[in-house]
Amino acid sequence: MYICIYTARILSVMIMSTFLLTVTPTYADDTVFALRVSGSTTAIRTDGTYLVWNTPQDIAASRHALYTARLDGSTPKLLSPEVTVDAEPMLADGVVVWIERQQQNTPGSLKGYNLITNEALTISSSNAVREKAALHDRVVVWIEQDLTGNRVQVLDLATGDTGMVGKNRATQGAPAISDEWIVWVGGNGITQSIIGYNRQTQADSVSLVSVEYDVVHIVGLSNSHVVWFESTTPPPGTLPKWRLRAFNMHSDIGSVIIENTQGSSVLPSYAVEDNIVVYTPGLGGEMVSVDLQTGQRRFLITSEPALPLATDGRFVIWERLRSNQGNETRDLLGYDLLTNQTFEIAVDDGANTFSDLADGAVVWQHNSGSVVELRATPATTFLPKTDQRYFPETGRSLDGTFLTFWEKSGGLPVFGYPLTDARIEINPDDGREYTVQYFERQRFEYHPENAGTPYAVQLGRLGSLDAEKRDLLDTEPFQPISRRSVGCRFFAETGHQVCQAFRTYWERHGLELGDNNVSYDESLALFGLPISDEFVDPETGNIVQYFERARFEFYPDNPEPHRVLLGRLGADLTSE
Repeated sequence: MYICIYTARILSVMIMSTFLLTVTPTYADDTVFALRVSGSTTAIRTDGTYLVWNTPQDIAASRHALYTARLDGSTPKLLSPEVTVDAEPMLADGVVVWIERQQQNTPGSLKGYNLITNEALTISSSNAVREKAALHDRVVVWIEQDLTGNRVQVLDLATGDTGMVGKNRATQGAPAISDEWIVWVGGNGITQSIIGYNRQTQADSVSLVSVEYDVVHIVGLSNSHVVWFESTTPPPGTLPKWRLRAFNMHSDIGSVIIENTQGSSVLPSYAVEDNIVVYTPGLGGEMVSVDLQTGQRRFLITSEPALPLATDGRFVIWERLRSNQGNETRDLLGYDLLTNQTFEIAVDDGANTFSDLADGAVVWQHNSGSVVELRATPATTFLPKTDQRYFPETGRSLDGTFLTFWEKSGGLPVFGYPLTDARIEINPDDGREYTVQYFERQRFEYHPENAGTPYAVQLGRLGSLDAEKRDLLDTEPFQPISRRSVGCRFFAETGHQVCQAFRTYWERHGLELGDNNVSYDESLALFGLPISDEFVDPETGNIVQYFERARFEFYPDNPEPHRVLLGRLGADLTSE
């Protein structure tokens, strides 16, 4: 997932009260576009490709119109001419879902729109939807309320399958959904807990963990962790206590991320994406990121008010309120968890509010008095300039940690040209999100838990993945051998050997770990263990051998040192 195209101009779009749109392009920055709107907006959301927002339709701002546009500068589209301010649109993977209510704070119907196919979606017409929906991979989850209680409903937009996963147990707040779980806050009128439904096993929903305070909101969910904020309703004259908590569904272990047990009128700011949590304790103090998988905490900035936070797992953005001689501004700042750099998005430039972030795309409202614009740009635009190498052969660039790794560990012969920009992806081996970049022959993965060590960048197991996709793992060359050949190197871990030209190539190439010459560990880190013996590929007729992270190919007619080449596994994967 990554924002991969931006317009080469700023678009100024005036949204008229009659819902007629006039597009007036002007040429300016080649990475930023702006949509000029008729008044202040709310509920700005992006999924990295599209943008949705509400625009008020009356002086009281009680009725809004819901719009959408692509981040490449297309003409905005009106989705609904009249919604309440709490329509709470959700946007993911090109699908937007919102609540249409008769008036604020009342149940309503659940509407949707597929922005890719331009199809209107009626998700629930019951007029009983209480809270905003959760949306993940085109599956919608919501809570309906009627005389019989609260039902947790699910609809798969791809298949049309629908059903109920919980009844009479939802008490407050919106549900959440990941690939593996659906969770919500439930209770029996006396106690409350986080309720979970496992989408893989489809067993009955269960109470995962009890909550101690009475006001509860789920704020994040991955395949392994649920994160929620809970606070007390204090008696008159006292202040609420609060906690930001997490629970690991795989290990059944809970943790407190941050808390205030003394009572405070100031609540924390926080943002969650997959297993990354970023928070500040209130109007000031340290901003901290927490990796729920590893438990690693990193201090990002200190002593700066950071109002609402947003993160996509790599970038963090926040607003900073400043006052200078009576003039108030809201700056928009960011932090890159990959390179550990703070950067400025909009500083000393009016009020920059309602910011959101997804897949490297930053969106926000810019207000400079009489002009209100929605702006969008890649977060990488604002990063401090670093060494960068551009490859005209593919139109891609390498910089920072990935460039250093590429240059030290083999460069073009080993990895090939970059085929993508850096982007966030889920690793199929451990289910975690990493910043990755694809090359002709490999996939780089940045592991922040190993920052400062030779293992900060690791390689994808593309050899194993390709062999599995081609249904080769059960064929004879992939079965362990009982006898090793003379002059070959045998690997007891997998029961395979590497011989002749392939052995020479394996032993002469490796990642740069600081060892003398090329050590066994360095070769192992680059290619992994052999998972087959050499054999004739039935599709190409070439002699090949598979390793965990590579496929060796032998071309006897090539001049040295090009008789052994690495298969273009990265190119094959990105072309699918």
